[in-house]
Amino acid sequence: QLRELALTQDSPELKQVAEAAAGAGVCVGVPYAERDGEALFNSMAVFDATGELVCNYRKVNLWGDWEQGLFQRGAPGSFEPFELATASGEAVTCGCLICYDIEFPEPSRALALQGAELLLVPTALGEGDVE
Repeated sequence: QLRELALTQDSPELKQVAEAAAGAGVCVGVPYAERDGEALFNSMAVFDATGELVCNYRKVNLWGDWEQGLFQRGAPGSFEPFELATASGEAVTCGCLICYDIEFPEPSRALALQGAELLLVPTALGEGDVE
């Protein structure tokens, strides 16, 4: 069912997020299941305060059999910082990781060495023990 619900980068739903970000003058990061042809990715779209898509990050470090069996891995070269313009006109250099990516020091270190000042890291940690 996730395949049917997955969005493309140019989906109407993400366009609505871009319009809302621009309308409110805020930056927004949206984790989503991305469909690109037949491939599925665990992704995050980041919109600046004008509604421009400034980053579409695809998770590199997939956790567990379920995620590894469902999603394709993002390219290892995905750890690239980007400028995120705020409504005040100032920009901050950001990097994206998703959930399990943060468990490895190399991605954060690579982003920091390239000038990232802020990491955006959506996660879905549950309660209790994880098998």
